[in-house]
Amino acid sequence: AGPPLVEALNVGAVNVGWVGDAPPIFGQSGGAAIVYVAALPGNLDGEAIIAKEGSGIDTVADLKGRKVALGRGTSAHNLLVAALEANGLQFADVEAAYLPPADAAAAFASDQVDAWSIWDPFLAIAETRYQPKVLVRSPEVLEVNTYFLANRDFAKAHPAVVSTVAAQLAVA
Repeated sequence: AGPPLVEALNVGAVNVGWVGDAPPIFGQSGGAAIVYVAALPGNLDGEAIIAKEGSGIDTVADLKGRKVALGRGTSAHNLLVAALEANGLQFADVEAAYLPPADAAAAFASDQVDAWSIWDPFLAIAETRYQPKVLVRSPEVLEVNTYFLANRDFAKAHPAVVSTVAAQLAVA
């Protein structure tokens, strides 16, 4: 997930990394020592809010008063906020269950949460296992990019490495 990666970049435990739209914003607001290297297309259909079929949750509006699993400060967090706002709700209208993906998957499987805002590959796994109702996918409510980031000190000390990695990323 992006928030732990941004923290790892901040402390120099990782030199470069790829994250969704929201983690660098939260990181920068906390003073993280990161720099943007490149913007990449968003995850498109690879990020969604899902609920189990038969749960009585058929639309984003049905999430009012329900417990939704999500990662704090992740792109899935941003998706949930945008989807709620697009449907006349506020974030306070749902009960946020801040869980990392593995824990959220277990909570979703055991019906401890009513819905889950998540990205691939966890979304694809959930779609295969549960055939959930997809309430919304990112492109329906957001125009987002993903970002290739670097630790600020590493980027200053090794600009050629960062440039080479970015160039190879473009080739890939």
